[in-house]
Amino acid sequence: MNQIIANAPTSAAVVAGTVVSGTAGWLDLIPDDISKLSALVGIALSLVLGWYHIKIGNAKLKQMQAELDNSESGRDGAK
Repeated sequence: MNQIIANAPTSAAVVAGTVVSGTAGWLDLIPDDISKLSALVGIALSLVLGWYHIKIGNAKLKQMQAELDNSESGRDGAK
């Protein structure tokens, strides 16, 4: 699942689909219900992608902080 969420082509397809369906709904080329549904799907996927990237960013930040703390404590012990 993580590979699908972090995949750039998948994200691009979601963005393109949301933009196309939103534009088509605004221009009255497709029924309003389909436009609303596509907007809802786009919002849900955007929230999932945002949550995933925040989660990954926090994990990387904690890992970097732990590595920094370890390197500083190792340096203090050498003095």
